[in-house]
Amino acid sequence: DRSDYVPTLGPGIRLVGTKKRGRGLYASKKFNKGDVIWTEEPLVVAPDVGYLDIIRNGDMCRYCGKPVLKGVTSLLRKEDQYVQCNKCAANWCSKSCRRSDLVHDELVHGTREPTKDKSLKHLNVSRFHWELFEQFANRNNWNAVYLYALMLVNKLKHGKDSEFAKTIDGLAYVNQEKRQESVLDLGSLGFEQLEQVWKEGYALLKEALKPSYNLSYEEYLNGIGCANINNIQLRIYGIYAMVNHNCDPNIEIVHNNWTTFKAVAKRDIEPNEELYTTYVNPEDNLKERQTSLYYWGFICRCERCKREGVENLKITL
Repeated sequence: DRSDYVPTLGPGIRLVGTKKRGRGLYASKKFNKGDVIWTEEPLVVAPDVGYLDIIRNGDMCRYCGKPVLKGVTSLLRKEDQYVQCNKCAANWCSKSCRRSDLVHDELVHGTREPTKDKSLKHLNVSRFHWELFEQFANRNNWNAVYLYALMLVNKLKHGKDSEFAKTIDGLAYVNQEKRQESVLDLGSLGFEQLEQVWKEGYALLKEALKPSYNLSYEEYLNGIGCANINNIQLRIYGIYAMVNHNCDPNIEIVHNNWTTFKAVAKRDIEPNEELYTTYVNPEDNLKERQTSLYYWGFICRCERCKREGVENLKITL
């Protein structure tokens, strides 16, 4: 079930919940165009599964997937110098990424590194099945399932009663099976083939976590759907996930670095005005935007779409 927990919000924004539209972020003070509304670091980061082999060889960061700069170490600040794993070929692009990667040692080596954070739990997994699961994600080029798996193992690492776990459990989700049925007409044979891939991934992830967690198939499908609709470039952000869509957004995301971003006002925003992002390219025309949003499982009826005639539009895929 979805948690009602609300992560700590910065000054000037508040969360409002309605029965009709669910949760949304609102301004509690005036923001001028260009103002930074909040800055956020990700809860979970997943590298692109297509690069997992390169990551294992140490040429890309194990945590964020950024290329590791080995030949220019002397030119970088100590904080930005790459860090080597003392047990395998893996590297991290910076000390920050090494600190943020809480699960590498247990997933890959079965060991637990000393940490000052005594609240973190021991993560007991089958390393053999985790490696098979990574190979499965890579083979199927399936980023969402890998991102979900990292969301889950990090939640287990923090503990079910932690702020981290409650934030993850509070994210919106849609069952992957229902989402797929609503947007794709695959026919029975095509859907069966897709379902076989889902079940193969489930079996591997379930076995990987079996020593410490009993993963159900429904939770797995909900989790993949959650990863699909809440990620920005394979990153999960707790506050940003509560921002609703509009084809005429009033905020934009500006990345400070490889993982951290700032939300900036695109125009003047008045107190009590809802903050909106966009899930699509706002430069697209109505049909292009609605076709893209169809894969999110909803039809947008924002004021812009209404003006442009969404009620008379028919979407064909």
